[in-house]
Amino acid sequence: MPENAPLSHWYGACDSRLVVDMIIRGARIVLGFVLLGSGIAMLALPGPGWLTIAAALAILAVEFEWARRVLERLKQTGARGLEKIARRRDDG
Repeated sequence: MPENAPLSHWYGACDSRLVVDMIIRGARIVLGFVLLGSGIAMLALPGPGWLTIAAALAILAVEFEWARRVLERLKQTGARGLEKIARRRDDG
């Protein structure tokens, strides 16, 4: 593109690292939502639904605060469930 083109200053301002970061961010978001949808489907279909949902939330938590909060709540709920299982095993 000629140097005096109307948008030539934008081409020089585009850092290749910024473009790569944007592509990685977009791929991370798409992957997270695809896994989240798959995990939700696996709650009704055969497959590790909750595990897939946790993995999706871990990926999405890098980008979104709501995913961090939901993932933290899921971890707390899972820890309480494991404690209940351990108590039943020790009592029985």
